[in-house]
Amino acid sequence: MENTDIATSFFTGVGSLLAYVGLIGHLRYYAKFYTLIQAVRTAIPNITRFVVGIFPIYIGYALAGTLWFGHYAPFVSQIYCF
Repeated sequence: MENTDIATSFFTGVGSLLAYVGLIGHLRYYAKFYTLIQAVRTAIPNITRFVVGIFPIYIGYALAGTLWFGHYAPFVSQIYCF
């Protein structure tokens, strides 16, 4: 992948993120959407706790799957040096 492709992908992603953040700022002025924003804002601590708690289990599952079944995939089998 060329440097221009990486830069283009990166700036497209950042631009999309900023567009969504700006859209959320405008939706605050509409009552129906403000209720949705408040619900998400209230749920963020619970979601964060859940993600932090489940992350080690997910990493362990991914690592175990890679170790057990990685030799079947050519890409993964090239990564290992042993």
